[in-house]
Amino acid sequence: MPFYEYCCDECGEKFVVRATFKEKDAGLRPRCPLCDCPDTKVVLRNWQQTVLRQRDRTLQGPGGGGCCGPGGGECCG
Repeated sequence: MPFYEYCCDECGEKFVVRATFKEKDAGLRPRCPLCDCPDTKVVLRNWQQTVLRQRDRTLQGPGGGGCCGPGGGECCG
């Protein structure tokens, strides 16, 4: 079972969640363990961002906007 790192939009706390692929694919949104906020996002590592950008460029063809659309930027799930 893989581990996923999440970040809280409210307080910035980073935490790790262990979940199945099925749970993750179903839209897993854990609450922050520090402030109990439901607004959390998966933190993608540099290698994950690179893989997503390459995938999106392949899907979008030449001139694609990267994994976050036009202009690029930090990628969060």
